Amino acid sequence: LLTNSRGIHGIPMAEHILGTMLSFSRCLIEAWENQKAHQWKRLTAPDELYGKTAAVVGLGSIGREVAKHLKNVGMRVVAVKRKKTTEPFVDELFDTGNLGEALSKADYVIVALPLTPQTHQLFDSRAFNMMKETAFFINVSRGDVVNEDDLVDALSSKRIRGASLDVFAEEPLPEDSPLWDVENLYITPHHSSISPMYLDRSLKIFRNNLQIFPQRIGMLNVVDKMRGY
Repeated sequence: LLTNSRGIHGIPMAEHILGTMLSFSRCLIEAWENQKAHQWKRLTAPDELYGKTAAVVGLGSIGREVAKHLKNVGMRVVAVKRKKTTEPFVDELFDTGNLGEALSKADYVIVALPLTPQTHQLFDSRAFNMMKETAFFINVSRGDVVNEDDLVDALSSKRIRGASLDVFAEEPLPEDSPLWDVENLYITPHHSSISPMYLDRSLKIFRNNLQIFPQRIGMLNVVDKMRGY
């Protein structure tokens, strides 16, 4: 019997994603660069998240929390998961066989998938070619879910508008990685899940499971060893 701490990362990761999206849509990075250069430049391209479409790929505990946050700012949310279920914060749900249709609708693509043989480098040139040229891509799941060379090509050729990565195939990200110098790519050092509430939330799950372990009924977050998560 194996359990994990699934669910404790949802809130900080959803806030990280929303913050990244707002930084991109409201051009906050450009404003910060202008501030450092002591330049007063009114930005001409700020946009709204309201009314835009976000595709959440992977609808576990993190994906659901992301969908909830995005609905609260007025976005339309489509999502991709293995099996169709009723989801209160999702406007349209696709199974994994229809990933391309979900990607083609999205202004923002958020990846919250586990790494399995089926998801390894799922986001490659073929997936990026399915997205809008104005799409912004965010990965907070596992680095190997993305083919990083194909992402560099997609950004460098303006095939998609921008991206944000919090996870990488190799960590720490090597100093000579081409990712560092790609325009419109935000890099964070795998910190989207960090929160002062981490220990409290994980201990709550552990305490519950420890108390009911003798009966092994109602235990939280039992891992499916066949699926790998």
